[in-house]
Amino acid sequence: MSSTWGRWFWRVGKVALWLIVALGLFLGYASYVERQAQHQAQTFCQALVAGMDSTHLAEQAIDQGADRRQTRWFRHEQGHEQLYATFTGMSPFSRHICQIKAKEGRILSIELLYLD
Repeated sequence: MSSTWGRWFWRVGKVALWLIVALGLFLGYASYVERQAQHQAQTFCQALVAGMDSTHLAEQAIDQGADRRQTRWFRHEQGHEQLYATFTGMSPFSRHICQIKAKEGRILSIELLYLD
């Protein structure tokens, strides 16, 4: 009887160990992806200066790893345009965004945002 219980505990222990290892790997990967997205957004934003040409910023952001579907220009009624260069972390839960306001092809302001 004790041999049966011993084998059962051994099997349960192996399954628990594999689950813990898998969870640890997942959390490690999630942390890496988050840091990578944050770093990409910061790097993209820091290279920009008010007054620069804003013509090809969306393409540059995509080339540097921004999400193609979420990186686009929006026109506002006030006459300016706004680019949300979105670098996705643990998709779709985490978005690091370099928000750029521009008018007449020139950058007005740059802001780093995080949406959860």
